[in-house]
Amino acid sequence: MLLSGVSITSLNVSVAASRRFGTSDSAHNIPALAACVITFTLGEMTAIPVAAAYVADLAPSHMRGRYMGVYGLMWSVAMIAGPALGMRLFAIGHGMLWLCCGGLTTLAALAVLAPVRAPVVTSVAADAKGV
Repeated sequence: MLLSGVSITSLNVSVAASRRFGTSDSAHNIPALAACVITFTLGEMTAIPVAAAYVADLAPSHMRGRYMGVYGLMWSVAMIAGPALGMRLFAIGHGMLWLCCGGLTTLAALAVLAPVRAPVVTSVAADAKGV
């Protein structure tokens, strides 16, 4: 589910980039605008809810709170830094913003496919003994 959501979002952003401007700029009529919004929303609806579960599954049980805290922190950092960085890219060139967004979402889809090492399971008692 996460991969399909990220892939749909990546496809939509890449199509917007290939048309040189943002999603709403490349849609010059109501049906095209609706298709862009629906595609982007579908990608978000399938990726965002599953992402938190994906992070929780990656974390060892005793570190799950820390992993989820960092996951939440990264969303906050993105909300702070994203608009500033996006506007700088937009100032360089309208297409530059969307090319970078398309590239980053493609990297995110590839990262989901990357193999993940199984967490090492240790008991609390073993940790207390220093084993």
